[in-house]
Amino acid sequence: MVEDFTWVNINGDEETVWRQPHHRCDVEPAYKIGANHRRSDHESMHLTALRVCRQIYNDANNILWSTNTFSFNDAATSLDRFMDAQTTRQKQSLRRLRLQMDWVWGEDKPWNHVLGMTLIRSLAGLRSLRLQINHSMYATLFQEAKARGNELGLFQTRRLDFVHKMAILPLTNVEVFVGDLSQP
Repeated sequence: MVEDFTWVNINGDEETVWRQPHHRCDVEPAYKIGANHRRSDHESMHLTALRVCRQIYNDANNILWSTNTFSFNDAATSLDRFMDAQTTRQKQSLRRLRLQMDWVWGEDKPWNHVLGMTLIRSLAGLRSLRLQINHSMYATLFQEAKARGNELGLFQTRRLDFVHKMAILPLTNVEVFVGDLSQP
């Protein structure tokens, strides 16, 4: 059994509680556990409690999917593998999703591949989507495309095809952030 660690960041008078990432996640946490952290005094629930009876498991499972925000920054591996491993009920119970996309011009478009209609339809319970798009489009590339009448296809929306598909979902909150990877 994997123990669920809770850490507290000691930052002056402010304390922030962070969780150790799931052992199967291949994504590094956005924080480092070091000298400014101490193990929390809160007892963590052992996952074996979910095996006591089917009712406890079903209730806890639904709470897990409906109250947490699931965050992904890699379509080809983490999102694809994670969603493949979940049941239809779990996907339908997912309420909040955060996708961080780093796009470099000329690369394949894995997000459109992973976020196909089959997966999007399975997210029937999704209510909140936070989309962060970090792109790399230098000003010189923009000027060249503009001068050539966009024959390079830089301004086409094909990279966001999945966003149009998500219109079928009952989303109540959508946040979109666009950043530039070429800036330090």
